[in-house]
Amino acid sequence: MERHGTGVLDFLDTNTMRLRTIIAALLAGVAMFAACEPSVIITNPTPENDYLMLLSDEVMKFPAEGGTDTILYIFIPEEEVKQHTRTSTLDVATEATWIELTDNHNDSTIEMRVAANEGEARTATVVLTYNAQSITITIEQEGHKPEPPQPEEVTFNADSFYGLYHGNKYSPDMGNYFVYLSDLGLDDEGVARDGGTYYLLDLYAPLHEGEGDVCLPAGTYSLDNSGSYAAWSIGATYTMHYIYSAASNTATHSFEAATLTVTAEGLTLTARIDSVEHAVTYSGDMTLIDKTIPEPEEIEVVESEVKHAWSYYFGDMNTPDISDYFTLILSNDELNTDGTLCYPGAYYRFELYSVLVNTEAGLTLPHGTYIIDSTNSCTPNTISVHNSMYITYDTAGELETMLVPSSGTLVVDENGITAEVMYGGKLHKVSFKGDITIYNNSRDDNHERYSTLTDDIVFDIDDATIIMEYYGDYYSNGTDNWMVHIFENPELISGTYLLLDILSDPAADNIAGTYSADKEYGLYTFIPGYIEWGNNFYSSWYVDMVDGGIGEIYAPFSEGSVTIDIEGDRYTFTLNTHDDRGHSLTGTISGSPMSEYTRSHYALITK
Repeated sequence: MERHGTGVLDFLDTNTMRLRTIIAALLAGVAMFAACEPSVIITNPTPENDYLMLLSDEVMKFPAEGGTDTILYIFIPEEEVKQHTRTSTLDVATEATWIELTDNHNDSTIEMRVAANEGEARTATVVLTYNAQSITITIEQEGHKPEPPQPEEVTFNADSFYGLYHGNKYSPDMGNYFVYLSDLGLDDEGVARDGGTYYLLDLYAPLHEGEGDVCLPAGTYSLDNSGSYAAWSIGATYTMHYIYSAASNTATHSFEAATLTVTAEGLTLTARIDSVEHAVTYSGDMTLIDKTIPEPEEIEVVESEVKHAWSYYFGDMNTPDISDYFTLILSNDELNTDGTLCYPGAYYRFELYSVLVNTEAGLTLPHGTYIIDSTNSCTPNTISVHNSMYITYDTAGELETMLVPSSGTLVVDENGITAEVMYGGKLHKVSFKGDITIYNNSRDDNHERYSTLTDDIVFDIDDATIIMEYYGDYYSNGTDNWMVHIFENPELISGTYLLLDILSDPAADNIAGTYSADKEYGLYTFIPGYIEWGNNFYSSWYVDMVDGGIGEIYAPFSEGSVTIDIEGDRYTFTLNTHDDRGHSLTGTISGSPMSEYTRSHYALITK
């Protein structure tokens, strides 16, 4: 949804989509571990002695709340260690009373616990001594930052009203009126002003009729968390409050409850935000800018007659008995032999939903007009913006452009394809003449399954490495979306690797719970694995990695459940699942995530 003037949200526009493939995850993993390569402390080793190598960072940082971490070390040279018994022991010491150390000699680890800090920031050292060798590790902890007292009630009189009318762009039957209430207003570029207080309201009311000015309809609006876009509702997802800071990240706050009363003279808003009652008033003009009126003189047109059109057919996997799902790619550049994108290159990708296809009569992309659908309804003759984008790569293979369509249509007929779609304020007119190459990736009984398993799999991993990525309400359905990466051996990237695409409860304190396989993006579900764009693996998978690459054994998690239990910083995943061939994938995997939960700024992406 097009929004203007939030300032802090502008830089997030390029992050609205992600390619969630195993390949991308592995590249990120390799970079992460490469950044922590050990440095040898001793410069002149002699063969009759052991020397220390520090595997951890020489500076370790902790928040004011404290926490635990592990210092890793080994003795070198490795060959000599295996051939004789060490005559000296490692001494571990610190003068800081707020640091507790436990040396686990058997596995070359030192467990470190840092107490909570109620004062200012502090620094200490931990010294490892072995024979004449000494290694110093610096421990830095942030100071305590007391929470400012929360007011019991906020009274705010808005001096500025700025509104955008989007017509039925976001709801087929209702008009969308998006309003900014503030003290400082927006600057000439439509951006929030430093230090300004802003209330953003995503309102739905009957469509504006006539050719006159669009004014905010009078009536009473109530906060709606269901995403129904019903008449006289306040959409919860894009309704927020913040005080804008140009110098630092600006925290936005969602509404817990709200009622808005609009009259001809002005409006009154009562809202509960972070358990604080806000009373907001405004009197004056409430005319909105009509964004339904095209401004062709301001729109740059990009025309392209492409040479290639590929499509991957997945059947009704996302919407059983309702619509069929195609991925359509248009480009002047060919694909690699394995079906992946070439570089440099430019590609248009559409997540397209058609009427149900009778494959017995031959697999074709049904003729008709397909409309960009920002609500992602997945109904026939729509294009979901979930995974639709225009992307370009430079000569080095780096992602150069990634734009999500905001509106437009695509027509398929006997001559080929024509599309007129808006990307980043520019109108792209794309045409293709000829036959569309279609690959059948559906999961009907006649189609080859993704899994290469020939037998059941039982997991039993006790110290897995876990990496978690948070994407907020990525599917716009009131859930929290997490990508969980589980490595058996992250340093070599070999052995078991699991990818879980889960949807948790945003009201819960953590992601503990039981998640069932579901293609409907429901609460406490995981999305079954599938292959798209050639051989890229998406959503939930088991893979046997071999030296950093995908081995010959892999399988999607297609059915069943995954239970996540959390005790302290330890996570246990209990799997009771099946692949798409009926093989069972069961067992338990335990470990601690490499970082704590963080509310990623992905959750703040505007429409």
